[in-house]
This record gives sequence, C-alpha cells and structure tokens, in this order.
Amino acid sequence: MKSSIKKLLAGSVLTGVVFSYSAANAVTVNNTATVDIVAPLQVVANNDMDFGKIVQPTSGSVTAVVSNTGVLAGTADYIDTTGAQGTVDISGASTETVSITITDTTAITGLSLGSFTGTFGGQSLSANSLTGATLTGGTDIFNIGATLTVDSSVTTGVHNPSYDVEVTYD
Repeated sequence: MKSSIKKLLAGSVLTGVVFSYSAANAVTVNNTATVDIVAPLQVVANNDMDFGKIVQPTSGSVTAVVSNTGVLAGTADYIDTTGAQGTVDISGASTETVSITITDTTAITGLSLGSFTGTFGGQSLSANSLTGATLTGGTDIFNIGATLTVDSSVTTGVHNPSYDVEVTYD
C-alpha cells in the first residue's frame, strides 16, 4: 500500500512539474487583422434605350441598332430616326475596379436584344461584358447601345424590350 501511495505521489509531482513547465514556457503574441471597407455599389437606370419607330417586317427579320452614342443604324425601315442610347449611373469607391455584364431579359415574341456596346472606366464591352473598369468617384455614367432583332412575328404597337445591367467589384 505504501508503495502505491508513493507511486501516486510521484506521479502527481511529475504531472505538476509537466503542467507547470508548460505554463512557464507559454508565450502570447498579439496580432492584428486589416480590413478596407468600401462604399457599396449603386446602379441607377437613368435613360431608356430608344430604337425609334420602325416598320414591321413582312417576312424574316430586321435589325435596329442604336450605338452607345445614340446613332441609329441597321437593316430596319425607320419611320422615326430619333434614337437614344440607354444610360446607367454607377457609383462606388473611387479607384476601385468593376465588372459589368448586360443580359437580355426581353420576353416579347419576335424581339431580342443583343450585341450590347459601351465603354466604361477605360474598358469596352466585349460579348456583353467588361472587366477592370476603374471608378472615378462620385457618379459615373455608362452609355449603352445594342442591336434589336425584330422578327416578322412581332405584333405592332409600342414594345419595351428589357435588359439587366449587373455591376460587381472585381
């Protein structure tokens, strides 16, 4: 029994030595983290794109084109050539870069938008998107042009094809 108590005491002493040894060698370092909070992006539709007034094709399809500077072109038979590019106001953190993607969301039989054009922050749209455009601070204006394909199946009247402009920080 004495032997068991001695072993138990010896074990306790060793355990205490180990624990106190570990505690004696503990080192604490304080480190920091960094975060840069930037202003959220704001995108506001400013002016609607306007393709003017065209004659309904009797067969096949025609194109009505408005450039990102508001110039009309294409194969459509124009009655009214007053066109306008679409404009979107974009604001966010100055000198940050953004990507822009434009998607046709038209749900009108016989109409489709595509081949979007525009230049923003020193970059031009390619395949309906651009990357690496630099924000200048304040509000930057993004002028948008596109090609509207008009099929003979479209009904007469005023139509409002639509598109989404998605802007994200790079």
